Amino acid sequence: MSFRTIFGIAAAMAICAPALAQEEDSALLAQMSREMLQTVVMMEKRDESTASGVVVYSAVRDGVVHTYVLTNFHVIVPHLKFETSKGKKKIKAKPGKKPQQPPKVIGKTPITVAIFTYGDRIQDVTRGLHQAEIVAFDAEEDIAVVRITPDAGLYPHIAAFAPKDIKLVPFTTVWSVGSAQHLFPFPVRGAIGGMDFRSGKKGVEDGGDIITTAPITSGNSGG
Repeated sequence: MSFRTIFGIAAAMAICAPALAQEEDSALLAQMSREMLQTVVMMEKRDESTASGVVVYSAVRDGVVHTYVLTNFHVIVPHLKFETSKGKKKIKAKPGKKPQQPPKVIGKTPITVAIFTYGDRIQDVTRGLHQAEIVAFDAEEDIAVVRITPDAGLYPHIAAFAPKDIKLVPFTTVWSVGSAQHLFPFPVRGAIGGMDFRSGKKGVEDGGDIITTAPITSGNSGG
C-alpha cells in the first residue's frame, strides 16, 4: 500500500470522525432530553411560588388516563389543611428540612401543574396548565404524589428510576433538572462528591444523603 493511499484513508477517517461524533452526541442529547428534561413538570402553588415534579407513571386504566407526578411534601403543604390541637392549621415545611409527620388531613385543594411540549429548538417550547389532586404523601421522607386530571391525556415521557445496585463513586457526572425561578425546566451539571455520613447512615439504601456539586436553586424541589 502506497503512502498516498494510506494518507488518503487517514484523511477520510479524520473527516468522518467529527461527523460520527456529532451524530452520537445528538443521539445522546435527544435521549437525555426524553428521559430527564421532558419528564419534569412545573408545580404552580397557591402561594404563587413554583416547584418541580417528575412524571413517573402515565397509562390508561379502565378507560381513564392516570398520570402520576412525584414531588416533595413541602411542595404540596400549601394545599393541605391539618387538624391540630389548636384547630384547623396549616403545617409549614422548609426545603431541606424533614418535618414531623403531620396530624390528620382535613382538607385538600388542587395544585396546578404546567406540562411542557418541546419542539426541535429551545424556542419551540409550549406550556399547558392542568389541575392535579394530591393522592399520597409522607412528611417524614418529604415525598408526595399527585395525579393530573385525565383531560391532560397520556404523557409520552416517563422518568426511569436508577437501579438499586447502581454504583455511585466520586467524580461521577450527575444532572439536576427542575423548574427553578419560575422558568421552564432546565438541566445543570455537577459531580458526585460522596456520602454525608454525619447522620450515621451507611448509604443511599439506608437513607443517607448524597453530596453533589450540581447547583440547586429555588423551584428545583421535586425535580
